[in-house]
Amino acid sequence: MLAGQGMEPLFFNMQLYISPIPSAGQYLPFRLRGRYFDVLIDPAKKNIKVTPEIEPDEMYSIQEFHSAVCFLNHMSTSGDKVELAVEHGNDFLPMVSLNCMSIEKIFTWEEEALTRLCAILKASSTDPNIKITHRWLHQNRERIKESAMLVGGGVVLRSEGAGFSKFLDFSVVKCVFAMALAFPDQCLVLFFSADGEFRLEEKEYFYSNNVQLDRAALGPRSDTWYKMIVDSQRDVYEDLGGDVLIIDNLPSWNSPV
Repeated sequence: MLAGQGMEPLFFNMQLYISPIPSAGQYLPFRLRGRYFDVLIDPAKKNIKVTPEIEPDEMYSIQEFHSAVCFLNHMSTSGDKVELAVEHGNDFLPMVSLNCMSIEKIFTWEEEALTRLCAILKASSTDPNIKITHRWLHQNRERIKESAMLVGGGVVLRSEGAGFSKFLDFSVVKCVFAMALAFPDQCLVLFFSADGEFRLEEKEYFYSNNVQLDRAALGPRSDTWYKMIVDSQRDVYEDLGGDVLIIDNLPSWNSPV
């Protein structure tokens, strides 16, 4: 367990190595090695050195990846003491409280993207242990940002389309659409609806500042599954009656993950 001022306690499975050669004051230096970082601890010097070890194509659980990045950034910017404890039985035994040493790399955009991704998973009641790679996170930053803004509801939706002209006689209409996040092995489809209006300036467009997340579906990364889910939800919206415009925001399955 790693904890510090202003941060939630974080829990990681790590290997413990203890040096047989004591340092000054007869303290034994020791090392913790895990999937995200390597921790070298010298009780005599009362400091802790952390080396990030995040690989571009390693598969990481989103929730744990987020915790690791938050901890690395906390270590590099706070200068606070870090409390280290190890699991023993049903409790955690405190080991040391040491000063942070600076880390050269700061994972700023990673923390931002993972925080947004965690918010999407929480809002859609989706398993936070879906696995992604660092490369996937980098390639999908903008799509994550768009999806998070829609999930948060604090966004103005403005969508243009050639097929909107038939709706111009109606001042208010419901627009529904799908947003997909294609993870390396799975796909999350988010269904949104928005009550808005059509406006005509230089172009015809749909305008709404009232976007709602209606449903989320998690399944295999497959064209067949995606089409089945979208078609089933289309039937739900069409059964509501009235004037409903349905937009499919299809993912590009053949693009590199």
